[in-house]
Formats: sequence, structure tokens, C-alpha cells
Amino acid sequence: MLLELSRADLEDYLEQRPRAAMAILRTMGERLRETNTLLSARAARNVDAEFDRNLSWSDRLADTVAELNGSWKFIVFLLLLAAGWVAVNTGVFWGSPPDPYPFALFNLALAILVGLQGPLIVMSQNRQSLKDRARAETDYQVNLKNEVNIETLLREFSELRAEFDKLHPERRAAAAAK
Repeated sequence: MLLELSRADLEDYLEQRPRAAMAILRTMGERLRETNTLLSARAARNVDAEFDRNLSWSDRLADTVAELNGSWKFIVFLLLLAAGWVAVNTGVFWGSPPDPYPFALFNLALAILVGLQGPLIVMSQNRQSLKDRARAETDYQVNLKNEVNIETLLREFSELRAEFDKLHPERRAAAAAK
């Protein structure tokens, strides 16, 4: 539901309740200060550089593990390690292998690896989502600032055009005739 308040009704209300006028002025002043802060501040910033500057050693480790786990290097390394482990522990090179079939030690090592990788990858993904949110907020601020600047330019251009038309009424009449 949309309500409309006429100028006369607003004036009457404010005359009867001067505190309401002060509340309106206070709210408008706050919004004006927020807008001035937004327009004077640089909205664009390098979110990646800010995040990288604030990373701890454990954050860097989690990011490195997540990056490594998502690579072909890691897959090839695991395949070669498994093939080498099987070759060494099937007795090809000596009679008494350290981890005979079913390779319980190797399974334990892989389970520990997987158990450690999971939380590190999730930590990295959580940090990436925070970075994505910060990027989105920066994009929003840049877009908002640009929108306000464009509106200001359009208003100033309209005022300039109106002033020009006042000074040169013959051009306005010629433009209307076309």
C-alpha cells in the first residue's frame, strides 16, 4: 500500500510537532553524510591482495593443499606412489616385504592423508567464499558510486541545458520545429 502526503499536510504536521522535523532533518543528514562518504571514498579495491596480506601460515597451507589436490600432478603422484608401493611390497625386490598384501600400512597412510586433506580443503573453500562475498560487496559499492555519479552528471547536464535554453530561446524553437 502506498500513501501520499501532500506538502500542505506535511507543513501542518511539522508546525504542530517540531520534534518530527528534527527527526527528519537528522535522518536526512545521516543519509547525506553516508552518501558523501561513499562518494569521497575509493570504492574499488583489490580484494585478493587484501586477503592475501592477512593470511596466516595455516591459511596458506590450506590453500596450497587445496590447489595441489585439484591438480594432475597430485593424481599422477598418487598413481606412481601406489604403483611403487605395490611393486616394492609384492616381494619383487626382496623376499620379505615390509607391508605385504593387502597393504595395511599403505591404506593407513592414505586414510590419514584423506583425513587431513578434507578439513584443509573445506577451510580453503570457506575462505574463498568470504573472498567472493568481499568481491561482490566491492562490486556493489563501485556500481552504486557510479550510479550516483551518473545521476549527478545527468542532473547537471539537464540544468546546463535549461540554462542554455534560457540564454538562447531561438535554438529551442528551432529544435522544436525539427
